[in-house]
Amino acid sequence: MERKTIAIAAIAAIIIIAAAAAVILMNNGNGGNDKSNIQIAASDITVSAGDSAELKVTVTPSKYQKDLVITPANTDVYSFDNGIVHGLKKGKSTISLTVDDVKKTVNVNVTGIRVTDHNGKVVELDKPAERVVVYTKYMAEAFVVLGATDKVVATSDTVLKDTNIGSYYAGKASVGSSSPQSADVAIANRADLVILYDGDASVYDASKIPVLEIGASKLDEIHADITALGLALGMPEKAGKVLEWFDKYYKIIQEKAPTTDKTIVNTMESWSSTKFRVMGDTSTPGTLMRLAGGNNPFEGGYVYVDVSTIIETNPDIYYTIMYNAQWNDEGRQTQFDAITSRAGWDNITAIKNKEVYLISNDLMGGLRSVIGGMYFLSMLNKDCSYDVEQLMDEFNKLGGTSFNTHLVYKMS
Repeated sequence: MERKTIAIAAIAAIIIIAAAAAVILMNNGNGGNDKSNIQIAASDITVSAGDSAELKVTVTPSKYQKDLVITPANTDVYSFDNGIVHGLKKGKSTISLTVDDVKKTVNVNVTGIRVTDHNGKVVELDKPAERVVVYTKYMAEAFVVLGATDKVVATSDTVLKDTNIGSYYAGKASVGSSSPQSADVAIANRADLVILYDGDASVYDASKIPVLEIGASKLDEIHADITALGLALGMPEKAGKVLEWFDKYYKIIQEKAPTTDKTIVNTMESWSSTKFRVMGDTSTPGTLMRLAGGNNPFEGGYVYVDVSTIIETNPDIYYTIMYNAQWNDEGRQTQFDAITSRAGWDNITAIKNKEVYLISNDLMGGLRSVIGGMYFLSMLNKDCSYDVEQLMDEFNKLGGTSFNTHLVYKMS
């Protein structure tokens, strides 16, 4: 019995000695509190200008994670906030990571913003555009809805004089017409991007100012063009929110267009103080009518015809697309009077049935064209009924605007 007790005591002593040795070993060579074993793991970061990426750092042993010191570089290539790297402009830089005496460098590569225009041309910007020249009304409207008019340094007279959006551009420089003539105004205002739709972009070649050809004009172009604009301005989330609203109604148009009554003949007159013209199926309003499933007997863009031609086509519904300068009580009544006074028109079905409408051009192109499409669906598809004023209220709420909501008038 005595011999067994001695053996147990000896074993216990051996265990105690081994445990003590392990503690000493941990403290002096193979881990434990020895900081020579600290490792920092982090991957290099590549992010586009205007976009963000998370810096993920793992420190081992994990108990030293709290001692991690992150030192961003003093640079204009990126900014750093709460573990997020925000790309500012194309370029390369670094972030320093330190735990005690252990250091690691993370390389930060900020790439340019690559935007594709409606011609399929890829335009690369070093950073989100901040000083933009905008030529077209519908793109200028998009800037208003995105809350980005502060980024515009110059625009066309068409925009500056527009009764709806002109006030948002008060004080901006003028580039004259909607078609570029020279780069002088853009250069003088240190523009870093030019946005135009139709026109000679080559006038900007020598200036080296990037030119993005997008217009957000026709309904089937708008999603791609607003997406491109959001990227170019570094506002993809805001553009996405606007497109979420737009796509909801565009999807309805696409779904309902095939069941639109094709026997209904539609004619769209383009208001003019000089020569009578109608809008063919490839014009901006004509494209909208076609995408809504409507029957338009005229082919092409803006078609000049004799007024007697309308007697022959005998439309069931007759529209006049009017512009903001004429969109007032006097202008609308003058147009109604002109329609009813045309020789032989009293026998046209649309005139006899008083299916004659005046529509603001604001509903024919740009983001609001989806409202115009919903209106055409309501006119031509028995399963659809949408209120323009209600949809305009939604649009105004979306963009924080106060645009006129009464954009369709029927002849009484």
